This record gives sequence, structure tokens and C-alpha cells, in this order.
Amino acid sequence: MPLTNAEKQRRYREKRDSDPNRRVEFLARCKSKYQSDIGVGKRKRIIEMTPREQRKQRKEWRKIKSKQRKRKKSNHTILTPPSSPQPALEQIPPEHHSTRRKKRLMAKCYRDNDQLRLEIAKQKRLAHRLQMRLLRLKRKSSLNTPTGQDTPRSKARKLLRHWSTEKGEGSRAKRRLMKNQAKKALQFQYTLNAELMNKYRSKNKGKQALSQIIRGKLMRKYKIITEAVNEFRFTAGRQRQKKGSLSKRLTDRVCSFYERDDISRITPGIKDTVTKNGIKKQRRVMTESIEIIHERFILENTDIKISYPTFCRMRPFWVQPPKDSDRETCACKYHENMQFLVNSLHGLNCLPSKRLQEIVKMFACDINKMDCMYGRCMECKDVILQSETDSTINTEWFQWKTKKETRLINNQEKEVTLTVKEKVTDSIDCLIDTFSSEMQRFKVHTFNITNQFNHYRKMKENLKENEVLIHIDFAENFLCKLSTEIQSMHFGASKQQITLHTGVYYTKGRTQTFCGVSDCLDHNPSAIWAFLDPILDRIINENKNVDTLHFFSDGPCSQYRQKGNFFLLSKEMSKRGLQATWNFHESGHGKGVPDGVGGTLKRTANDLVLRGKDITSAKSFVESIQEQESLVMLYEVVKEHIAEKTHLLASQNLKAVPGTFKLHQIRTSICGEIWYRDVSCTCVESCSEYGHNWKKAVS
Repeated sequence: MPLTNAEKQRRYREKRDSDPNRRVEFLARCKSKYQSDIGVGKRKRIIEMTPREQRKQRKEWRKIKSKQRKRKKSNHTILTPPSSPQPALEQIPPEHHSTRRKKRLMAKCYRDNDQLRLEIAKQKRLAHRLQMRLLRLKRKSSLNTPTGQDTPRSKARKLLRHWSTEKGEGSRAKRRLMKNQAKKALQFQYTLNAELMNKYRSKNKGKQALSQIIRGKLMRKYKIITEAVNEFRFTAGRQRQKKGSLSKRLTDRVCSFYERDDISRITPGIKDTVTKNGIKKQRRVMTESIEIIHERFILENTDIKISYPTFCRMRPFWVQPPKDSDRETCACKYHENMQFLVNSLHGLNCLPSKRLQEIVKMFACDINKMDCMYGRCMECKDVILQSETDSTINTEWFQWKTKKETRLINNQEKEVTLTVKEKVTDSIDCLIDTFSSEMQRFKVHTFNITNQFNHYRKMKENLKENEVLIHIDFAENFLCKLSTEIQSMHFGASKQQITLHTGVYYTKGRTQTFCGVSDCLDHNPSAIWAFLDPILDRIINENKNVDTLHFFSDGPCSQYRQKGNFFLLSKEMSKRGLQATWNFHESGHGKGVPDGVGGTLKRTANDLVLRGKDITSAKSFVESIQEQESLVMLYEVVKEHIAEKTHLLASQNLKAVPGTFKLHQIRTSICGEIWYRDVSCTCVESCSEYGHNWKKAVS
């Protein structure tokens, strides 16, 4: 897993501090830089800072010191071995408190509580007395108070406060006074409203100013904008959107960058969705920290200047950092084994970082050049890891390994293949030798990952009118379900599975997802082309000028990357008069849109089962989801169609293509003839660069 910048820097510091000479040089440089910064005024001493800056600096120092203490305490707890044997727990007799002392303390508490209650009552009486005094003063001086100091709400309350309808002695003059005041206030309001309406109808230039009055601060404060609009009969205006905003101009570009398969991987789970403002999206998990993703965006888009906070703010809500529940169960064996080796070497201070990307840069001149990554560069092919540690010391590291084991199944011994995570114990020399041999393979693996993703992205962005890109993959089989099941069916082997072959095809200006469903559980080349036939027919019917297809898939040798699939590709393309290329993602790195299609369909099917639908076969699966007006093109593939393809393959005597495990691109247009090469690219046939030259294979 990629390392963070903090881990990388920590490794570098540990390696630097382990060497006394480098440590002394580093401290000297720090001291010299500090003095130069003080001299030019770039930094300040604590006595030269303002009080606010001093508080901020001391707060940072306290945080750093607190983290240091916690780290030391944690390391001490982890590294300190338990005493052996552990001493028995001593029985500590309970402490006997004096009953008399307890009574004295309780009595004191009661006395203190009584005093506090008296003090509270005294303060309440004082507050009430002052409150009544203030109220009497306000009533006495209400007529003499300048009205300009009151708020509109206070004026309304004062007007209504003395309003009385009771007839009594001396109340007639008061009622007449209040009536005249209310009459004047209402007359002023209606006159002002009529004048504003006349001005709004007669002057075009003043309409905007009048509209701004309606949506003013006081109108919003007292929540009377709606009443004002109904009274004046003109709109309160709209909030003008800012033109030329950076975030609006770059939203699509940044969003598409976040959704790239090398930046984030789509989660295929049924429940892996995110909903915001009524929009439901399949979750994508970032493959690296957002700091590194921002750096990659800046490097790839030199014409754009975007800050890190803005880049974070523009992240789509469905692209999220990984959580504990996002445990990777389809991890790459090359990456995991190399990470184990790097972790062990870093712990021995042989490597400055745990990040695989940084380690690869140490052993290659340019990670984007094929010669450097494939070990043919004269400058970096002989770079080896040097270690000053005693090479005879034993150390430990983990490795994923494949081993065979004999098991007793039905009273018969059978040999099964297992993949296990083993702890290896050997000398540091052996660890370094293993790392050196694995590093060359890992460099090739890393280059292939980047190259295939880049080729896929460029191909999708630069499609021509006569080209179609098709990305396919098998989803996990769907387990048929009934809305109500008896116990023996739920826990038995009565449930049927159906195969989902998902994908997406891109034409110039259009994208269409699809899914083939079948009761046949085969995932071999016969099933693949039975699933692809309806899609190819639809593409040709909708796009008469299409003559080139570009297939993308992962590379399992039991499905796509094998001689049977190569033969059927050449035969189907020759029959339809098309040219085609088939590109394979690097092993363990083929996640994409098809995985999201499968998760969406299975989630929809499960929701239908919860609402009373029974899904017992491929046919019922297709019919049930089509009733929901899904945007995914669904179709059923019957077993007979797959059997025809199987019979066709069985009649052929096919030869294996040399280097099948290493090839990543093939092309064909003639039945029985294919051309292949190590990496995918769009260069011409006469390209002389190593790995880009085509090799011919004939069945």
C-alpha cells in the first residue's frame, strides 16, 4: 500500500539520525539556516513576536511535546516485555475510613449547600428588583424616547402596548390618541407601498434598486420578504451567479481526474453506495492520499493553478478515502510481497521510505521510460541496495506463497493448492538478495500498470468515428433468491447461481453499459463470446461506419488471456469484417466501470426481492430489472449458444502463443492470425522501440 509523506519523512529521518556524521552535519545546517533566517527577518524569536503570535507558537510547541510524550509512552509499553513469571496479584486490604471523619465532611457539605441556597435566593431577589425598576423606567419614559433608536419590531410593540378597548373613566382620550397613531402608521405604510409600486412600473433603471430593497437585510431578519413580494407584486430578484469562477470552470476536469481508475477504484459491493441530495452513486475509494493525488494533478496539468484546499473541496462526494471496512480482498501479490520486503528493510534502516513509488525511483532513472523499468538502461540497470548493517544477523519478513498440501477428502487423498501468508526467517543478506531480484520484476509490473491505464484513458478520450472501445469483466455470480424461503432451502444447496458478464462500450459522443446474464456458470472463452455476440450486433447496427474495436479486460489466463479467446477474437472479427485490438490490464489492477455495473444490478435485484419479487433464473433476473427501466442494457444468453462456441473450439487444434503471460495487446483482422506485443500503445507497425514491435502468431 502506498506510504504517506509522513511515513516517508520518518524513514528518512531515522536513517539520517542513525549515522552520527550525518546527524552532526544536519544539526549544523539547521543552526546555520536558523541564524540566517533570524538575520533576514524571515523568522522571529519568541520575544520578538506579538502576544498573539506567541500564544500560537507556544500552542504548537505544547502539541508537539504532547505527541512526543504519547509516542514515548506507547513505545515503552510495546517494547517492554512482560515479567516472567508474572507475579501473583497481591491482595490489598481495603482502606478503613473513619466514620467520624465522614460525618464531619457530610455536615460541612450540608452547611455549605444551605449557604449557597441563601445566596442564590438573595441574587434572585436582587435581579427581580432591578428588572422591575428597569421596566418602570421604560414605561415612564416611553413617550419621550426618540423613535429613531427603536427597531421596527419595538415600534410595533409600543404601538400595541397601550391599545385598549375597555371603556372606563379617563380612557376615551387615551383610546383616541392610540387610534390616531395607528391610523397615521397604516396610512404611511400604504402610501409608501403605492409610491414604490408606481416607481417600479415607470422606471426601468430603478427596478434593480427596488428589488434589492425587497431582499434587504432587515426584510430577511423579520422574515417578511414573501409578504413584501405579494404586496408590491414584483420579484425580489435572484442572486446573480459569479462568472468566471475557478471551481466552476474546473469542476468537470477535476471530477474526471478523481474518477480515473488509477486514482480511485470503484467498489463492486451491492451496498457500497453514497447518496447526497437524492443522488445515489457507487462509491469509489482513493488509491492514495489526497495530498499525493493533488501533486499528480498539478504535474499532469501544468496549465492549471489550483490550491490544495480548493482541490479537496472539489472532490466528488462518491470518491472517498478508504475506511476500515474497505479491506482489500483482491490485492496484488506483487505489491503485497514487495511491501513486506520494504517494511523489513526500512526497519533495519536500509531504506529511507516505506512508499513503494519512492523506492522504485531509487532504482530507475525515469519511471516513465520503458528501458529504465525493464532493466535495459545502462545507467540504472546495475543499481543495487547497499547496507551497512551486519549481514549475518537474522531477520523476519512475510511473503504470500503458493504451496501444495495433501488432504483427505471422502476417504481419498487429494492434493490441493493453497495460498498462504508465511513468515520467513533468514539473514539480512538473503533479504537484500530477495529484494533485488523482486525489484526488477516489480519495476516491470509498475510500468505495465501505468502504461495500460494511460493507454486506456487516451484511447477513450481520442476515439474516432469509426472506433468503439469495449471494457468487459465477469462480476461475482448472483445467488438467486425468493422473497420467502423455508429453512431447508435457505441453509441447503438448493439456491441456483447465475453468471453476470458486465461491461461498457464507448463510441464518439456516447456511453452505454450492458450486462449479459446466463444460467450457465462457465467463464471460459466460449461463454465470453456468447455474451459478446449481442453487443457486437447492436454496435454494428447503430454505427454503420464502425470498422475497429478496442477491447479492454483484466488478464486471467482461464478467461481472457488464452489461446481460445485469441482464436475466437480473430474468427468473429473476420466474420464481421472488422479490425480489433485486445488490451489487458496488468494482473491485479483491472478494476473499472464493469465492477460498478455488477454491483448496481445486484443491489437492484436484492431490493426487488425485499419487495416481494422472486428471482430464480437468468430470465427472471433480466425481466425484473428491465421493469425498473434500468439504463443498463440487459440480455439473456442461453446455454445452447455457449455450447455452440464450445463445440467450435473443441474442433480446433490450437497452439499456445509464446509469452502469453507477458503480452498486453493483440490485434487481428484475419481468422487464425493474430499479432501481439508486450505493452499497449498507439504507435505504428514500424515502431522500433523495444516492447512495441508486433510479433505474429498463427493458430
